[in-house]
Amino acid sequence: MSKEFSCPSCGADLKLKGDETHVCCPYCESTVLVPDEYRDSPEQPRQQRETTIPPDYTAAQQAAMQQAAKSAKFGRWLGCLLPLVIIGFVLFMNYQFNPAVRGMFGGAVEKAASSVGLAEGSELLSFGGEGTGAGLFEDARSVTSDADGNIYVAEYGSGRVQVFDGEGEFQNQWFVGEGEDVYIAGMDATADGRLAVTYGSELWLLDGETGEPLRQLEHPDGWGFDDVCVADDGSIVATWYKNRDDLVRFSPDGKLDLHITEVVSGVTGDSELDANVAVDGRGAMYVLGTFNGGVVKYTRTGEFRNRFGSEGDAEGQFRSPGAVAVDGQGNLHVADIFGVKVYAPDGRYLDTWIEGGYVYDMDFRDGRMYTVSNEEKVRVLRVPEFE
Repeated sequence: MSKEFSCPSCGADLKLKGDETHVCCPYCESTVLVPDEYRDSPEQPRQQRETTIPPDYTAAQQAAMQQAAKSAKFGRWLGCLLPLVIIGFVLFMNYQFNPAVRGMFGGAVEKAASSVGLAEGSELLSFGGEGTGAGLFEDARSVTSDADGNIYVAEYGSGRVQVFDGEGEFQNQWFVGEGEDVYIAGMDATADGRLAVTYGSELWLLDGETGEPLRQLEHPDGWGFDDVCVADDGSIVATWYKNRDDLVRFSPDGKLDLHITEVVSGVTGDSELDANVAVDGRGAMYVLGTFNGGVVKYTRTGEFRNRFGSEGDAEGQFRSPGAVAVDGQGNLHVADIFGVKVYAPDGRYLDTWIEGGYVYDMDFRDGRMYTVSNEEKVRVLRVPEFE
């Protein structure tokens, strides 16, 4: 006599005949162990048999049940895989943006990033934190210092600039532009305490203590300024992005004395809409094309000299480059997602340092490096020697 019980996988009725210990579900194709209470005798070797579908179901019903079983099977697989996909995505995002997680996995990029690190005593000062009060920051992306040791920190969207003394103590704050959403894209200090600031795509010289506008510096084709850097001789060098990527330089008295069109795209052949600039002590200009993932170098007179860097994960390559600056030894520092990468003046990759947070901006003065990162903190570091 046959006995019936349900398939635990799809719920279909199964019929047991004789002394079978296992049956095959004809709908989901699962092999089902027969419960003890349905067995008439001890286990016997499994008999080969032909799988049949109960005759009381029509062909359409049989097909529907088989499809339902397959769908249930697929749903179970999807239910198992979906948590794994979510966990994998979370781990990937943490690997990308959390240095602590990246350190758990190692890899060539992380080994390069930790090869120098921060020696004991390298961090001289750290201050700030997230907030809107005095001494706190909300999306701070620009930092610079003047010859008197004052530190200036600018927030990107609010237009707020805070002034600190050399010990990180809050002194004053002021705002650029009118209202909010002025977008400070770049800021650098002159030796005498003035600030060259690009905001609202315009370039201005401001009084560092009060923020009072002193002079506007203009491109021949109007607005479109992006990053800015003050050279040691007081010249002001800026990148410009409207319609093309240009590099312009103004003399200390504000006169335009150099204009290079398509400063990055003219070398790479690819368009560039976000270029950052740094100048060394001899007046050589380095332009980082973040869209191109590389650096181009020009002499003080505007002659193209070198191109280095590329997109990738190997040593000397960039994943997501941003800020660029030159230290007192003439080495170029490029902030990337895995740390700050250092290059010799001839473009040779030297090392990677400063892990922990994505560095938005850097400034060098008197052997010190000033950084501001997405951790909403300013750090003042002693610059090591790179070989």
